[in-house]
Amino acid sequence: MKKFTAYSLGCLTSIVLIIFIIVFSIFGLTKLARSNYITLNANTLLSISLSGPIPEYSRFSGDNMFYNQASVVEIIEAIKIAKTDQRIDGILLQPEMTSLGYASLNEIIYALEDFKKTGKPVIAYLTMASNNDMLLASVANEITISASSSAGLYLKGFGVNMAYYKNMFDNLGIKMHVVSAGKYKDYGTQYSHDSMSDETKENLDRVLKARYDLFVNQLSKNLNLSPILIEGVITNEKFMFLDPVELERTGIIEMRAFETDFLQKEKNRFENVIDYKKYLASSKSNKLKTNNIIAVLYLNGSIMPFESDFSTLTSDWIEDAVEEILKNQKIKACVIRVNSPGGSALESEEILQILKKLKEKMPVVVSMGDVAASGGYMISTVGSKIFADPYSITGSIGVVQMVPDAKKLQEKIGINHESLEYGKKSTWLNTLNGVSEQQLSALKSSADLVYDSFKKIVKDGRDGKFTTLDDVEKVAQGQIWDAESAKNNGLIDEVGNLKDAITYATKLANLQEDYTRENFPVRKNFLEYLIAERFGSTQIKNLLLKNTSETLFQQKMMLDNFKQHQIQTILPMEFEN
Repeated sequence: MKKFTAYSLGCLTSIVLIIFIIVFSIFGLTKLARSNYITLNANTLLSISLSGPIPEYSRFSGDNMFYNQASVVEIIEAIKIAKTDQRIDGILLQPEMTSLGYASLNEIIYALEDFKKTGKPVIAYLTMASNNDMLLASVANEITISASSSAGLYLKGFGVNMAYYKNMFDNLGIKMHVVSAGKYKDYGTQYSHDSMSDETKENLDRVLKARYDLFVNQLSKNLNLSPILIEGVITNEKFMFLDPVELERTGIIEMRAFETDFLQKEKNRFENVIDYKKYLASSKSNKLKTNNIIAVLYLNGSIMPFESDFSTLTSDWIEDAVEEILKNQKIKACVIRVNSPGGSALESEEILQILKKLKEKMPVVVSMGDVAASGGYMISTVGSKIFADPYSITGSIGVVQMVPDAKKLQEKIGINHESLEYGKKSTWLNTLNGVSEQQLSALKSSADLVYDSFKKIVKDGRDGKFTTLDDVEKVAQGQIWDAESAKNNGLIDEVGNLKDAITYATKLANLQEDYTRENFPVRKNFLEYLIAERFGSTQIKNLLLKNTSETLFQQKMMLDNFKQHQIQTILPMEFEN
């Protein structure tokens, strides 16, 4: 009877899910069909409103279910189409507390600067603005901010926050053993230490200063203002947000106006206003009909041995994407856009081997996004040439392992634990048995072995840049680097954007102007994932968890990752945008 009840419940769940899929698909197709019937007249202003997290590229085409706007790639596509569209006479930017990496942000800025070359204006309107918003708005011909006293600019500089849990674990009776190879490789020390080490401070200080200087100089150049003035705004501690009156006085903002007045003025100036998402849905890019294609393979996310929420890198789907590229005879070269802090050492090397097979068939160039560090750097070594955005963070060549020890916890709460074993290592890594010096020594030996292998991968991949493993060791040890420093020490070749990498790939493939670009992996919608990925239940559940609590989601992913693959090549901290 119980089996019959469970079976019936399963059938009912499946029926409900199928009905949901059908309704969702019909709704999506209807919405898409309606959006394609937009009549666009001359003298139209393209409106780009941005807020919250913005992914660079997503394998899931249903991101609008969870985010307010499209990806960076789609935003850029809309700008590119608008550039040659005679009906579009300008762009209106309305960023508000956006969250995306600076390398991704730069790609949008490059597209806007290219748009401006046509003589069409870019207009920016701000309300509550942060670093990202101001940097994006700084490319505009005109910048207006809300006249409300509640509006303002929060230029916060650059920082990293790291919480340390050792004392909490001590109180619980848990000890976290962190075994690493590379003295700067300190992922996991948040659980084994109670403060930041000198090596960590040195590591972070170098990168944060480089980013800060880049930001100040870029903003200064775009706004045609003194770097001293920009720094003055950042270091001003009297107010959290610099108010509109003060911003106008300093020259950072040209005008103040309430949003209704501002929009009415723009409607008088431009006959029509269209949202970029509707515009993109109703437009088609003017791609050349050519037999020459440059593939751009987006590898965004942490490297893990399992799927999570469409934003992790696994060898399985990357292999599928590579096979798809190789099947297309029109693809003559591939640019790999890496945006990853690393993760599983084993999975990183599996991915590298897959990418090497791609390189055997065609030229491969790497373009680093916001971060390409640790395992993210490992997979980048496949490139014949590596480009990195000025804001890219790379390096972190090292290995780390974490082993929890709950022996004192069981003693505290009165648990008596006994074990029998055949083979000296049968009960190792059991959190209730404790961790002996011999086990720590064995873990260290394993970490060192993987670390030496990592350094050899770097030496071989960066052929000519490093003569010996000792040369690699000087820039390894878990040290992180900004793009300019990475160029000087041989970890990358050029500081440049994605377009620079594509241009170089065309040269390697001996192509002239007659080529077009295609993005990979090919995006799938909700229905396609449900069918292709065994109903995609894991991804959908994780998306829901991520949307509910980003912190809980990240902790779950970290624990699941270490549970499956003990040895990690992962960046030890996350940088604020």
